[in-house]
Amino acid sequence: MVLWGFWAFFLKLAGNQNPYLTLTASAIGSVLSVLCVFPFKPIWTVSYPIAFWGLAAGFAGTVGMFLFLAALQRGKTPIVVTLTALYPLVTIILSVSILRETVTLKQWLGVALALVAIALIAK
Repeated sequence: MVLWGFWAFFLKLAGNQNPYLTLTASAIGSVLSVLCVFPFKPIWTVSYPIAFWGLAAGFAGTVGMFLFLAALQRGKTPIVVTLTALYPLVTIILSVSILRETVTLKQWLGVALALVAIALIAK
């Protein structure tokens, strides 16, 4: 949680000038962090489905990050960060509709409250 907080704060500091450079530097930072951990992990085997979905996740994350940076340029940091922090709503909808996962009534109540939060924050 703390590192995600720093992540958004650092992006706000860097993203106001050149979102393309910020995104590129952030991606390089991600790769460097993986390379630092890689020597301590066992040898990886190639799995094409894992690689495909990993690439798809990377693409979605990169485009999402660019749009996040664009939103930070135009909006107030507390509102942008709070609204984008509700991204699990998209994951829940996809999981229920495509993977046929179940969501309890209590969890749906949480989703409804998150939607109310979006309306309250956006005002």
